[in-house]
Amino acid sequence: MSIENYSSHEDDMDVLQRKFYTGPQKPENYENGIEHMSFSEIKDYLTNQELDSETEKQVSDILNSWKESPDNVSPYKDMRDILDKARELPHGLERVKQMNTIVRTLGEPENLATYLDMLRDSASRTGTEEQAICIDKLQKGKMHSIYGWCGNTEIVESLDSVTKGTHDCDPAIGEKLGINSTAGWGLSIHVWQPNSTARGFPLDSETVDEDMVLEPPHSHPFDFVSKIVKGRMHQSIYRQADTKEVRNNNSNRVAIPGHYDDSELVHVDGVWPPHEFQAATSIETQEHRVSLNAGDSYYMPCDFIHDVEIDGKNADSRPTISLFLGAEFMVMPHVYMTREMADYHELNPDIKQNGSSISEDAWHDKLKAISAYLRSEADTLDLNRIVNSEESYAFHNVKKDN
Repeated sequence: MSIENYSSHEDDMDVLQRKFYTGPQKPENYENGIEHMSFSEIKDYLTNQELDSETEKQVSDILNSWKESPDNVSPYKDMRDILDKARELPHGLERVKQMNTIVRTLGEPENLATYLDMLRDSASRTGTEEQAICIDKLQKGKMHSIYGWCGNTEIVESLDSVTKGTHDCDPAIGEKLGINSTAGWGLSIHVWQPNSTARGFPLDSETVDEDMVLEPPHSHPFDFVSKIVKGRMHQSIYRQADTKEVRNNNSNRVAIPGHYDDSELVHVDGVWPPHEFQAATSIETQEHRVSLNAGDSYYMPCDFIHDVEIDGKNADSRPTISLFLGAEFMVMPHVYMTREMADYHELNPDIKQNGSSISEDAWHDKLKAISAYLRSEADTLDLNRIVNSEESYAFHNVKKDN
């Protein structure tokens, strides 16, 4: 699949450059309702937003009903129904509010721990549809340890059908990204704990210290809403520096000092190789190290370039946990990586295939351990012993040894 396919099968080079070379773009006929806000403002807006009372009650009712009569609750399907209702909404502030309500309600530590207990319970109901879903959709997933983190945990997927609210996506993007249906939503837990075997790529920057673990700057093929359930992280917002094209609401901001000052990066299509597009470029920092603490939620539009920064020293035993709700796929993601990472991708084009599912027992152990940590029944969390990844690749930047 060549990069030309991403521009709706048009061969004109000007269109190709506008669609990809110049950086992340909003899809046509798309408005999210917060174009005027910075990321810091978005975080404050969502964290303090009044929730949708009906959706909040629906999520709470699922949890409370299970406590009273667990055999009468289908946690996966019931939560999926809530996602599918939100998928009916067009892009805009009301959709963002619905997504935020879901992650902020379910993302209360006790609620999320309870929901994981519910999934484990329903997965043990022999011969039921819920058991089959938990095994096929959750346990057998191959993203448990693939980005260099050992804590990615899918907990709900919506239906795949297109709704009146989902935005169209070029089928070539889904084919490139390995997505059967680009219209679905996904709700997942991110435990920001590096694999013990993961080796990040060195970044020569005065702003990076030896304990930092940074994901390379990237955009997403979808919008998402996330809540920090436990711990803390930092995120920075960037824009591509080598074009005057307007890409997002940060385009007119003045660049400020950041991690990638004076760094030449490689602009590629997507997180995973093989890449059909590569170009040397640089990025400018728009917001540097915005602090996100437990209880904060935020919205990330598909045309924002951001990174995630965690304290690697604390992450070994007391990792940050976030709840992540991704909407439908719309555009190709952009990544800005070091030359060393880009060279590794070129030499290892099949690294995405190295992900693997975990055993049924390990899946139960993983959810049980996360639940105990969320409830503070356990002071620490070590998923390395459960996931047992042996992969050395990590989508991480770390301090360069001098």
